[in-house]
Amino acid sequence: MGTGEGVETAGEPVKETEAAVTNNKEDEAVTKEKPKADSDEEKNKRKDTYVKDMKPHIDEAISEYDKIWNDLWIPTFTKLGSNEITQIDAYKNIKDAQAKYDALFSQINKIEVPKGLTKEDKENIKEFKNGMTTSAMLRGDATKEAAKMIDTMDFSPSTMTEIEDIVSRSDAQMLSAIAHITSLEHGYGVER
Repeated sequence: MGTGEGVETAGEPVKETEAAVTNNKEDEAVTKEKPKADSDEEKNKRKDTYVKDMKPHIDEAISEYDKIWNDLWIPTFTKLGSNEITQIDAYKNIKDAQAKYDALFSQINKIEVPKGLTKEDKENIKEFKNGMTTSAMLRGDATKEAAKMIDTMDFSPSTMTEIEDIVSRSDAQMLSAIAHITSLEHGYGVER
């Protein structure tokens, strides 16, 4: 049969070229579905890799970041404001916070990105690490300035403003870091 000759299917004549086009479309549909299934499988593998090998380190770093602030910084300044803490104890607390932020900075830098993640995932993790290390570094800078302030009892408005500015920049970096990791997690349906 040459092109244009009729082929009988289900009792109706169909041109051979039409039959070939129909078969090709069906083949394409099957081919297109198969990579999607592979893509879902690969996506689930990447999600599992992220959840098992990356997320615990990120959660630990975020938890430590919050713990330092909530357990040392806030109570120290709250007690300083109401004269419930000595200058020496306040200074020790802030120096302890400084050491913990320095350790956190190192901890975040040591987080390694597992293999098997996409380029976009790796970029989000890189941006998370950059934002969080910068935030931890800035919080460390704020603790240094606060320790000087407590040591010299210089509670002047300019000193307070300088420390507040450092903390604000730190918060902005942390929000950026969280946005990047939330974007990655959202793509996998992982709750933050």
